[in-house]
Amino acid sequence: MTAFVPLVLATTVLCSIIQSNDLAYAQASDLPFFFGDSVGDFRTVNNDDLSSIRYDLSTPVLFLGEEYDHFYQNTNGVITFTQPFDKYKALDSFPNSIVPPMVAVYWTDIDTRMGGVAKNQLWARNTTLRIGVDDVAEAAQLVEKSGFDFQPQEVVVMTYNRVNRWDRDESVENTFQMALAYNSDETWIILAYSKLEFYDASSAANMTLVGYNGQQNLTGALIRYLKTEDDMTNLVESSNCGTPGVYVYQVNGVRRGPPITPDEGQSVLEIIVEFITSSDFEENVNTILRFFNDIWGILTEIFSLIFSSR
Repeated sequence: MTAFVPLVLATTVLCSIIQSNDLAYAQASDLPFFFGDSVGDFRTVNNDDLSSIRYDLSTPVLFLGEEYDHFYQNTNGVITFTQPFDKYKALDSFPNSIVPPMVAVYWTDIDTRMGGVAKNQLWARNTTLRIGVDDVAEAAQLVEKSGFDFQPQEVVVMTYNRVNRWDRDESVENTFQMALAYNSDETWIILAYSKLEFYDASSAANMTLVGYNGQQNLTGALIRYLKTEDDMTNLVESSNCGTPGVYVYQVNGVRRGPPITPDEGQSVLEIIVEFITSSDFEENVNTILRFFNDIWGILTEIFSLIFSSR
């Protein structure tokens, strides 16, 4: 009998381990890419408004005309390429010159300090670290579903698993993921949303932004600006590649792929009013003025060359 008890305990522990691994894969099955310890991910410590360690890329990635050899996974739902980023308040739109090169997978106010088993976890890995999964094949298949042929050589996967919002309310959680798939010529981002239960931060003026933004001014795109609960629900249920909750975009600098239709259904007047009344109106005006100043400078140089050659 005494020999039987340890055997039962060992069997129970083994079953628990198997069940916990099955659970991890079941959670990942709602997203296109697996994540967690079992596939070689690194996990960011629980925090508020901080960032992961610096992740070095085995091969530099071309993102909106610039090459980068590392990235950071930031707690508030954005991936940045040049520096960590702690801002929790999303901008009104992209492109914008006041933020570093980034992909806003789901930019809102997130706090992971509640911790927990298999929740409030930020995971990331490079292709070279994957174990027993084929990220390259999965990425190629998702891009192909959108109607474009693409064969990535590298894939980086970042996952936000069951994260809580700014007030650490455990009754609402978000789970979403991003993959950065690229080769020497093309870069695609794959955004995936499994469960979204919060989108705002501390006030109605601080919504959630999805999109990407480059180093150069006026480089980037707004994918979606969440202003209502329906916007959040639609992000999980819609798609541009045939898989609900999954979206693919080419971001090496050449616009290709399914069209981006932010805030579909807005009239021109509504867009203008929203722009004028936005909290970043002054910055938007300054951005436009800088753009026209740059254009004027280029035109001046062209006219100068023309007249000097006569």
